[in-house]
Order: sequence, then structure tokens, then C-alpha cells
Amino acid sequence: MRQHKDCNFSYAGLKTPVRLAIESRNLCTDDIPISSATEEDRQLRANIAASFQRIAVLHLEDRCQRAVEWALKMRPSIKNFGCFRWCCF
Repeated sequence: MRQHKDCNFSYAGLKTPVRLAIESRNLCTDDIPISSATEEDRQLRANIAASFQRIAVLHLEDRCQRAVEWALKMRPSIKNFGCFRWCCF
């Protein structure tokens, strides 16, 4: 979603690459707990998880930066920012 110049964000676009990375390395072993996995499989799982976390945080940082820039354009006098969660069910 980096190409979209708005403040919306979703991790939907990250799920497919993670799934494909898991499938391409034959790590789709839901019935094998991490404690029973080989050292190589554990390292692969850790690398995939770390990569996902890194990209997820970078994506969130990017969207937050855009939100701050947008807010400052709308109201240059803003000095403080807060976070809140807004949900619709």
C-alpha cells in the first residue's frame, strides 16, 4: 500500500507474501510444534516472522508519518498528537 498516498493501512497485502514464503519452504506443518522442528526450520520460521514484523512496523510508521504531515498541513498550530482506536462493528 505504499503507493497509496493516504493514511489508511492494512496488513492484507503482507499476508500473501508471508504465506508464499512459508509454502515455498515447505514450512506448512501445523501439526509440528516449534519444539519438534529442526534447527533449520526454526531459523526459517524466525526469519519469516522477523521480516514480517519489520515490514509491518515500517508500514505503520509510514502511515503515522503521513497522518502527522496531513494534520500539520490542516492545522499548523498543532503541538501535540495522541492515538486512539476507532472501531465499527
